[in-house]
Amino acid sequence: VQVLTFQMSGVKKARLVGTTFVGILGLTSALTKTPLFGRLRGKKAVKEVYPEIEIGATIPAVDVEEVMMATEDEVPSVPVSTDELFGSGRTVLFGLPGAFTPTCSDIHLPGFVKLAPKLRDLGVETIACVAENDRFVLSAWNETVAKCSGPNDAVTLLADADGDFTKRLGFREDMGFGLGVRCKRFALVLENGQVSYVAADPGMNVCDATSAETIVTFLGGNVDDPSPGPGAGAAVVLAAAALAAAYYVTQTNDQAGLLNSLPSF
Repeated sequence: VQVLTFQMSGVKKARLVGTTFVGILGLTSALTKTPLFGRLRGKKAVKEVYPEIEIGATIPAVDVEEVMMATEDEVPSVPVSTDELFGSGRTVLFGLPGAFTPTCSDIHLPGFVKLAPKLRDLGVETIACVAENDRFVLSAWNETVAKCSGPNDAVTLLADADGDFTKRLGFREDMGFGLGVRCKRFALVLENGQVSYVAADPGMNVCDATSAETIVTFLGGNVDDPSPGPGAGAAVVLAAAALAAAYYVTQTNDQAGLLNSLPSF
């Protein structure tokens, strides 16, 4: 067998490597039917955009599902109309991009759970959270957040899986590749179904104008303690580590005392 050897210049080698790489990408694109370039797209405009609800407007009537506690067999479906749910009394309604996302799980929902007593003192009768997840996901999320931040018996979770309610409110945003069109992070204060406060925060990570602290301040209250944030989990870990260290020191001292009490030979 004759082996043929040849030399190529650096430019030719680069061209060969580049051509081979593009050829592989092109074959992959053809087989998977995906664009060759620009797969990680940026944000795009949302179709069928409604104007954002304004102060003085009445909450639209849309059917959503109130998320109930899961039974052994399933999560019950409880349809409810938003105008019936929010039509009387003072209500705080906030929406978020989705269950199990970091800011929603660490700050937004736990903040309202923690400050619910203060909001009740300020005349709020109903506190509700809406997301474009189904009731099964929201029920599992509620249980998970409760294990980390304490039980939630103050905030009603609403599943708007079709996105009809958030669409009518005008709070939908494309969050980019891998996330798609979701509910914007928003907060409303309603007085007998009419909007007296409205705010939205951009993107997935900002929770400022829509936070529980901001709503308490808007209603004339004072926030004494900050709401739980991403550092809350780290604080729990540090506390557990401190307890473990204290236990180790205690055990070490006990063992040393036992050794010192033994007779020497």
